[in-house]
Amino acid sequence: MSPTRSNSARGVAARLVLLLALPFSLAACDARPSSTADLPTAAERDAAASPAAELTADKTDHRRRPVLVVEPLDPLDAGAVAFRSELLRTLRVSNVSDQTLQLAVAGVSCNCTRAAFDRQRLDPGQHATLTITIDVTIPGPQTQAVRIHALSPDADTDAQPLASETIPISFTPDRAFEVFPPSVAFETLPDVPTRHHIRFTGFGLDDQRIIPKRASIWNDDPAWRVIGIEQAADGMEGPQWVVTVEGAWDQPRTADDWLIIHTSDPTVPEWSVRLSGRVLAPVSLSPSAVIAEVGADLRFELTPHPDCTVLAARLLDHSAHVDASLDESLHTLTATPLRPGRYELKIAVRYDCRPTQPPADETPPSTADTDAADQTSTSRSFTARTLLIVP
Repeated sequence: MSPTRSNSARGVAARLVLLLALPFSLAACDARPSSTADLPTAAERDAAASPAAELTADKTDHRRRPVLVVEPLDPLDAGAVAFRSELLRTLRVSNVSDQTLQLAVAGVSCNCTRAAFDRQRLDPGQHATLTITIDVTIPGPQTQAVRIHALSPDADTDAQPLASETIPISFTPDRAFEVFPPSVAFETLPDVPTRHHIRFTGFGLDDQRIIPKRASIWNDDPAWRVIGIEQAADGMEGPQWVVTVEGAWDQPRTADDWLIIHTSDPTVPEWSVRLSGRVLAPVSLSPSAVIAEVGADLRFELTPHPDCTVLAARLLDHSAHVDASLDESLHTLTATPLRPGRYELKIAVRYDCRPTQPPADETPPSTADTDAADQTSTSRSFTARTLLIVP
């Protein structure tokens, strides 16, 4: 070996030794303060001595250290899952601090999600199993989440946690069909039918496609009737059917029923659509009740629904202890109580209504299907009431 190469090799070796020694020198320098500016303050010393600091701070390098370690035992991205099934996921939650912890489920993102620990008190080094159960009842890709807290053993559940973790679980229900809208809300008038169209879309191949077989009303409520099921033009995701239902009531009330669509899917043989709404009074007396003294002059307004017109009205027989009359405009009822008591005043009204057009998303599937809103109006009768209480 030439002298030049030998000196070069020795130089490289010397630089390597110097570089290897450098970290240890820096560590030694870091271990002792070089000036008073590097010394911990009194507040820092007090914080380091507190139990919470023991859990979250490293005394040697002043960096936060973990309290919990969460290890999924199942993939958190579940991919495609069966619709209307239960999705289960388990995770191991370990206490890596030097204190005893109390675990708690702080919240979930949806009522369809539940979570529970097999044990909640963890000493240092121990672990618990967290089981998450999701009811897959919402269509479409989604992420549901569970938030967990680590608390001091003697802390209240609403106390500030020592650590918290949010666990997201993503999945996509494997849909066989889709029903839209998922529920129907409506307002109508007595004896005025309300008609609604529910679209059913079937997915999959032709020989495996799910179709609606028939439809019925839960409990066979006579106020509703199923007009029929018709195949409509194909949508972007597949062929569609339209289920048409119609309801009618003779008195104001709250209506809450269910349409049951019976399908060819053996997994989901029935699908429910909620039908909820109000049957409004065509004419009302306002106020509907009043407390007054003897001799008070009272006025009640007879107000028709915006879609209705009062054709005729007359005050029905009432107690002789109330002096009442209806003006010629048929809009105002005046009353004066003559004695204490409880009295009901009633006005028989003949009215005419022309319902407004349905919302755009309830357009019939074809022009041949006539909606109830297009029917000609007819004269109807109704009794408007108000209550008069005289102490």
